[in-house]
Amino acid sequence: MIQSSSSPLRCLALVGLIFLASALPSSAQDLLDLTAPKAPPPPEVAAFVKRLAGCNHWAGEEATDPERGEQIAQARFRLRCNTVAQDENRLRARFAKFPAALEALDNAGSSED
Repeated sequence: MIQSSSSPLRCLALVGLIFLASALPSSAQDLLDLTAPKAPPPPEVAAFVKRLAGCNHWAGEEATDPERGEQIAQARFRLRCNTVAQDENRLRARFAKFPAALEALDNAGSSED
């Protein structure tokens, strides 16, 4: 028989254990996934992500005068911003089986042009 004086304490302990158990990974593989260091993306993907960030930066710049407009146009030309969508699709196809590459591309933002 459960003693009434310790019953609320036991109930609280049981609720706490259930809460902790629900927060733990469901398998050893899940635990490994949480603790394993993330692999870096391939160099081609890392370079593309950097390039895309530059393109997105310059796309948001305003040409307040002709000289600034030329500076923006030159930067976007150097970065090949007109081909980022095609280049991203090519990288996604090439690295379709590499989660680190796809994650880097997903986190890079959109390739709007």
